[in-house]
Amino acid sequence: MSEDWVKKYEPLRPKYERLASTMKELLTQLLKEEQIDYLPPVQSRAKSLASFQEKIDRKRKKYTDPLKQITDLAGLRIIVFYRDEVPRVKDVIKETFEVDAKNTIDKAALLAKNQFAYGGMSYVVRLSKEQAELPEYREFRDLGFEIQILTLCQYAWAEIQRKIEYKTEKLVPPVLSRRLSRLIALFDLADDEFISIRNEGVEALRQCGISSLSVKQFAHVSPRTRTLLKTVYKQGFAEMDSYEDNRYLNELLEACSAMRFDNVASLESYLSKEEKLSRFVQSVNRHGNPAIRAGPIAICLMLIYHSDERFSSSFLSERGWADPMLTILSDRV
Repeated sequence: MSEDWVKKYEPLRPKYERLASTMKELLTQLLKEEQIDYLPPVQSRAKSLASFQEKIDRKRKKYTDPLKQITDLAGLRIIVFYRDEVPRVKDVIKETFEVDAKNTIDKAALLAKNQFAYGGMSYVVRLSKEQAELPEYREFRDLGFEIQILTLCQYAWAEIQRKIEYKTEKLVPPVLSRRLSRLIALFDLADDEFISIRNEGVEALRQCGISSLSVKQFAHVSPRTRTLLKTVYKQGFAEMDSYEDNRYLNELLEACSAMRFDNVASLESYLSKEEKLSRFVQSVNRHGNPAIRAGPIAICLMLIYHSDERFSSSFLSERGWADPMLTILSDRV
């Protein structure tokens, strides 16, 4: 029986491969725009023929039409560094796709207290009606796919569990079960500790004086910088590679000195005033959303330049700024 279904799936698999690849590109772009801290790349795959057959054989009583009932023929996986990024990924998925609530699973929420497992979130989705009408997505209009969200710790645990193949307590002696449960608790604790360490590290950084090391670190870890990048990427700015972005570091230090920032907290406070970002976006819009690249360091510098009149057009020009960015930075109305 399963062999017959495999023969039906085989000619369809290339279409699921295209679906997985196309959705990988879309999710990568969305994660970048939202400045979500994840481990690249977004993983994607179409279920292999062997895996398809194994799933039918393992759950033969469950499936009457596997091609319709198996929801992960195309699957994607997003691995985030921190657990508090998971809700942000969920929001992206719910805002972008049509969610199949019946088949969407929060694995951790389903576990009994005495079960050993450590799972993330698996969304089953399909394209929205609007997306399904776009030429690049039209062939996928009737197909569902799965998006799995894991933290880095959850991903590590899932890979270890897969290697040792202990997926059910029925196969594990009580002594090993207790040891696995302790390990799960450690992985779970690690997820919380990484968030705590990150937050305390950012707080300590705020008290540091202005230096090349502290400012560079601030630009890469501050939630405010991520907000700035998220905003300008939605305005059409492109991502700047790290080498080019680092070239703005000395210029940013000079700007901080001119502004008399005495520590990282004063820099962050200045950049956190929403009217500064709002006026910058208005200037960008007035000049037609030109194609400009920005990175964490460069966007901090751009906002300082745009927000203070002492950085005149001639001052910026002397430092190599050219149109269209020169005009935007000088537009402070």
